[in-house]
Amino acid sequence: MFQNLFKRGHPFIWRNVVTALVTAATVSGFVPPPATATDDVSFRYQQPQSHFRTGIASVFKPRQTCCLQHQMQVDDSYYYERMNHPARTLSENHVIFGHLLQPNLLERYHVYKRINKDNTPSQEIVLADIKLGERLNGHEGVVHGGVLALLLDDTMGYSFEALGVKHAVTANLHIDYRLPVPAGTLIVIKVYLKERVGRKLYFESQVTCPKDGNKVYAEATSLFIIPREFYQEDAEQEVAA
Repeated sequence: MFQNLFKRGHPFIWRNVVTALVTAATVSGFVPPPATATDDVSFRYQQPQSHFRTGIASVFKPRQTCCLQHQMQVDDSYYYERMNHPARTLSENHVIFGHLLQPNLLERYHVYKRINKDNTPSQEIVLADIKLGERLNGHEGVVHGGVLALLLDDTMGYSFEALGVKHAVTANLHIDYRLPVPAGTLIVIKVYLKERVGRKLYFESQVTCPKDGNKVYAEATSLFIIPREFYQEDAEQEVAA
């Protein structure tokens, strides 16, 4: 009788077989358990319908994220606005948005642009609010340094978008690791514009944990280069304006 059921592909039999296999894999740790409605994770969240590169998705409010509510007190001279994901992140092959942004890996990655109310340029360009999962480790219980390098580099990529630059590429990235980052940590990455010379953008950044007294885990400097064709296009648009 059972042979006939399997041969005919009886849905009840196959459904129970698949359920049993998934349950066994989840318990053994090969498959992460699905996120529940109460989990504070951004599981492969989608780009808003208006796919513009440096647009604003929402105005930052301290209660929006559990990491930023512990951030330094925001005074009345500036505020943060949530940035849309750049067009380069829309591919399913993107290392962060296509693969890592899921439970137990990179559980939250929100980037905010700093806006001065008097419209003057700010040395601080962007701030990233990040929740690291439990499966991004090098040493046991410690986040792999390569993961931090990836996040630093990508957040600096948001910085040139925030400056209105259409495209730039990393020429170098230097990182000083100060302290090990425990798995599951809430971190903030701040990026500052150190200097802009022609097609060169010099950035500085810090990885801190606001919930741990703004302890500095890593510091980085980088040089981004604007490709000639994009630099020429930006220059022509400035002249036209």
